[in-house]
Amino acid sequence: MRNSCKQLTSRRKHNAGYTLLELLTATAILGVLLSIAAPYMQSYTVRTKATEGLLILGELRRRVETEFYERGVLPS
Repeated sequence: MRNSCKQLTSRRKHNAGYTLLELLTATAILGVLLSIAAPYMQSYTVRTKATEGLLILGELRRRVETEFYERGVLPS
């Protein structure tokens, strides 16, 4: 009995790595986490684009106002 336990322990040391079940479990967990995170990332992307658009419009407004105050006419 002791000899077989030593052989089993010895084999485990030589077979370092992950089993197929461990890899499949890790892949499944990652898939679940990504499916939960994906909608949040999409809404974050939409908010970022909207914020960028507002910044561009603000800069455009500032330029139009500057042109109007300096020349008295709106730019064409």
